[in-house]
Amino acid sequence: METPNGPSKYRYSTRLVDVATDLIGRMIIGLKKDFRASYLCLENYVTDLEVLEITRDVCKTVFPGYDKVNVSWEELSGYIETDAWKTALANQKGVYLISDIQNGKKYVGSATGENMLWGRWKDYILTGHGGNAELKNLDLEYIKKNFRYSILDIYKSTTDDDTILERESWWKEALMTREFGYNKN
Repeated sequence: METPNGPSKYRYSTRLVDVATDLIGRMIIGLKKDFRASYLCLENYVTDLEVLEITRDVCKTVFPGYDKVNVSWEELSGYIETDAWKTALANQKGVYLISDIQNGKKYVGSATGENMLWGRWKDYILTGHGGNAELKNLDLEYIKKNFRYSILDIYKSTTDDDTILERESWWKEALMTREFGYNKN
């Protein structure tokens, strides 16, 4: 059967599972093959795969663009120190969203200080709560398992902090995170 993107037998549906997520972007796997087939069915070769290397840092991660950031705590902890993510986030002020996938609660925050979004999100990776009162009540393991991070608005580093704080407040109202989320201010 033909599809717009080529024969359907060469297309696969995949999903991320909660197994070894700490190795995403760090494990390099190889397959020695002595045949010409271009399209392989993983199930037929999984026992032939071998781990070639597990790196300390995430391998050559590309920043997806501000409007496409939606990562788990585990993913963010691997990406945060890569050059691509650090460069992109350390040069932008912004308003961000933290979503709790377990209970649906959300937290809206802003980044205006030193190292802007990168510095703010680095705090979340180090502490889990980034100094936020409501998030301090949660266990770090819970945060690691259930939190996702995304960007709502970005601004140049020269943008006045009051502009960002106004947008943060607007998002809190729009998403009702004071009433039904983790924001209390």
